[in-house]
Parts: sequence; C-alpha cells; structure tokens
Amino acid sequence: MASKNRTANPLLLAFIIPLTLACLWTLIPTYVKYSVNKDADAYAEKQLENIVAINQIDESREATLRDSFENIFSQDIIKFNYVALQEGAERQAQTAFRLTNNVPDELAWNTIELNDSASKSYEAQKAEALQSLQDELLADSVNQVKVQNATEKALAQATVYNNLNVEQANTLREDYARAYKDSIRDIEDNMFLIWNYKKVEAQSINLGLDLQGGLAVTLVIDQADAL
Repeated sequence: MASKNRTANPLLLAFIIPLTLACLWTLIPTYVKYSVNKDADAYAEKQLENIVAINQIDESREATLRDSFENIFSQDIIKFNYVALQEGAERQAQTAFRLTNNVPDELAWNTIELNDSASKSYEAQKAEALQSLQDELLADSVNQVKVQNATEKALAQATVYNNLNVEQANTLREDYARAYKDSIRDIEDNMFLIWNYKKVEAQSINLGLDLQGGLAVTLVIDQADAL
C-alpha cells in the first residue's frame, strides 16, 4: 500500500508562526529583566564580599580602635569641663606660688609682677595642677562609665562587618542590588533593542514563585493538525 504524502496545512502554519514570534517578542522584556536581576544579584554579592573584606577588623586593630575611642571620649569630657579645670588649676598654682614665695593672701594676684623665672615656675605648676585635675575627673566612676559606654557603642559600629547575621547580610545585598538596578533605570537611552530598562520593567511579565528560578517556554503542536 502506497504511503500518502502529507504536507503542512498552510493556513495553520500561517497562524502558528506569527503567534510564536509574537509570544517570543512579548517575552523578551521578561527575559531581559530576569537577566538584569541576575546581574544585580551577582553585583550585590561581590560588593558584600568586598565591603566585609575591607572592613574586617582583627584583634590587634580592634585593640587599637578601642584605645583611640577611649582617648576621644575622654577628651570630650575634658573639653566639656574645660573652664572649671582651668580655673581649678589656676587656683592651685597660685596657692603653691604664694606658699613658695611667701606672698600674702591679701595681695591680689593681678597686682603681683612675675619675672621670667617666676612666670615659668607658675606655668609649670599650673600645667601640673591641670593634669592632676584631669586625671581625677577621668578617674571618677561616672565618667568612666560614660567613656566605656561610648567606646563600646563606637566599637560595635566599627566592627559591624565582623559578625554580620543572615538578616543584615541580606539587607546589604538588597541595597546593593537595588542600587545596581537604579543605575540602569536612570539611563534613558535604549539598551535592549527598542527598550530602555524602564520600558522593560513596564512590559515584562511578573514571574510567579515557580518561575523565578528560571524561564522556560514550551510550544506544543499536534503533528496531525500541523500536517
């Protein structure tokens, strides 16, 4: 029995081919958006690795930072009490000068004329008294607590990248990925055929959870109907 040659139905092909091309054209923005998202995720991961590596602080550097922070916050307390410290140092230096040089208390200080030697001696006593008062101020338990709390807070901020938890790492990734897409979104010129990224986003298909891991298109044609 001779086999019968079957040819494709021209009308069916005329419908299928344009429909297939139209579907593919419609899916291009979705594929582009998916590709940009993949690039943004890769960029975010790389940026996170870089920022953690740059800001990683070992024990030696942490100890140095602690000393620096303690010094900074101690100086803040001294500056806050500057006037009182200066006045106290002047009183102590003047008292010591009067005792050393037998100057009566009744004689006003501003009427005493100091020669070069006496002036240098007075300034040295004042500096010593000022240092002593500063040490007493910083040794006060209240101020020690202030310095310690401020130091620990600053140190925690400086070493935040040492102990990132999953939530913090994901937040940083999202921020970097968003920045990457924003930079592309700001480009008005067409980057993808006839679209810029804003148009791509507007015309793309929102993928469900089952499709967010990839994109697949299957076209099923009944052979009997096509021939």
